[in-house]
Amino acid sequence: MGYFMQKKRKWVSLLATVSMILTLMLPVSVQAAETGSVDRPEVYQKQNQRGTCTLSSAAMMLRRAAIYDGNENWSDIKESTVRKTAWAGGLKWNFTYGGMSVKHGSLPGGSANKNRLKTLLSQHPEGIVLYDKTVPHAVLLTDYTDGRFYCADPANCVRKGRVPLSSAYGVKMERARAVWYIDRDSFTADNLKYQVIDSGSGKDTVQVTGMVNTQADSLDVPTTVTYRGKTYRVTRIAENAFADCEYLENILLGDYVSLVGENAFGDLDLNEAGMNIAAMDILGI
Repeated sequence: MGYFMQKKRKWVSLLATVSMILTLMLPVSVQAAETGSVDRPEVYQKQNQRGTCTLSSAAMMLRRAAIYDGNENWSDIKESTVRKTAWAGGLKWNFTYGGMSVKHGSLPGGSANKNRLKTLLSQHPEGIVLYDKTVPHAVLLTDYTDGRFYCADPANCVRKGRVPLSSAYGVKMERARAVWYIDRDSFTADNLKYQVIDSGSGKDTVQVTGMVNTQADSLDVPTTVTYRGKTYRVTRIAENAFADCEYLENILLGDYVSLVGENAFGDLDLNEAGMNIAAMDILGI
């Protein structure tokens, strides 16, 4: 089941029982608990020595990813253990640790960095390593919330934990030119683009990152989707996922969708739609 809404005031009669609403709200509570757990103070660490900021940031990224994946041994991931496979006088551009593949990427620079970083964060809830070579220094960029980037800075002169990027040691969003991120499988099915969030942890979840045919007038986000023989729950809509789908009139969200990213529907006026309060709650309107 899902919630049906129309942009052009095509009101649809929906039959919704209390049990259906409770079923939908449960994943929201679970998601909130997961999000809180990755921001516990003990998740974050400070660099062991001068010059290892990229390594320390990568270790924090891997710890957060392990928590999202349901790995109870996430605390065993430390700068010292990651160094064995990730360090060669500097953080390797590509390496694998604990089955997680980390890759290096480039940024366009300047104001164009903002949208690129927002997109990367929507695809990587565990965060991304952001490097500003003019300092030089790296931080773990954790999220973009309420128009602001946040990070965990491994520098000892910065407060431990999640802080605004503006409070980081010298790192500026516009100057950064390099990132490291955990490479996750992406695939398409039935006109939707997906990215694997969790796999092999028993939760097996994906997020929707966009539409193949952006001219379509209907969006049907399923409850589950199968990829490489494995069935995944569809739990998230990424930031800007349907921002370029201006012709959407009918939208159906599956039961497990518990998080909708910023600007997911672009300029569509969702307030024109007929939907019940649970769907409005999830979409933040």
